[in-house]
Amino acid sequence: STCHALMRTLKEQGDYERLFKILEDKINYGIFLDDYTCNLLLDHFIHNNLYKEALRIVSDIMLQENFDHVITRSLSYYACHQYIKNLPDIKINAPPKVPDVSVCQKVPYIENPWYDDHFDLYSDILKLGKSLVMLAGSYADVVSRGYLVIGYLLYQKVDKALQVLKCYKEKHDGLMLLEYHAVKNCLVNKGLVQKEDIIDKTLDQIVRDSISSEENNLIQNQKNIYDTWNKERNRLIEDRERQLKIKLKKDEIAKKLIDLTQKEEKLRFYEEKTNMELKISEQPEFPKIKDVVLEEQFVAPPGERKSMEGGKKKSR
Repeated sequence: STCHALMRTLKEQGDYERLFKILEDKINYGIFLDDYTCNLLLDHFIHNNLYKEALRIVSDIMLQENFDHVITRSLSYYACHQYIKNLPDIKINAPPKVPDVSVCQKVPYIENPWYDDHFDLYSDILKLGKSLVMLAGSYADVVSRGYLVIGYLLYQKVDKALQVLKCYKEKHDGLMLLEYHAVKNCLVNKGLVQKEDIIDKTLDQIVRDSISSEENNLIQNQKNIYDTWNKERNRLIEDRERQLKIKLKKDEIAKKLIDLTQKEEKLRFYEEKTNMELKISEQPEFPKIKDVVLEEQFVAPPGERKSMEGGKKKSR
């Protein structure tokens, strides 16, 4: 529920910078998209022609390898197509050079010392290529075959792209491909379709088919999730309310104990005061003096006797 509420709020506020900052920093925020939230964000970005932002959502799904849901897979595929279609020029930058001199610097956490070819993808084009490989491989139409090759090329896996082309050529012997191009060129020359419409209509049909087949299930599952969240929220509220009642009851009992202690001290004060007054009013019995004990006369030490005697004589 935290992921759903946070992503939905940031989407409605249009705060995409904070949205992607939280989404892409898994270590500090720990936000992982579910199927419904993925579809919600992809649908929003596609309808608003924000294909770069949609590609960032697709890249996040690709890194988590979470293209299991049919609608999520079709929307991601369509977003990748629109991104490539509206991209004027694709440039693949070389990987960053590692300096020969090692420099020690403070970092939040230690990264893997090797390149894992997944989480260490350093450019959006590489992420786009790997996403296309994972998406186009799920479909068997001609457009998906082409995008599978494009995905491998953008992913810088030329050998695998050549392998796909070779396999496709051997399987169909090139006849189906030639027939497809002949029909396509004929339709384009007659002005019945445009070149871009063929791919757009194919992917649009993929999206429509996935939505028509899984939309009701997705809606019902999300309703069940909302019911579960509401029950859990009510349970937490009831637990919190019970804890507050217990705390208030304890505070009330503690206050009553303090009041009783103070009243008891007052009552005991007056009781002790009465006893003290009674004792004071009584005549005390002093013991009778039987013998008078005289104190012994002080005898000076031998060294001080002469001085004392001399002083007495002078005074005489």
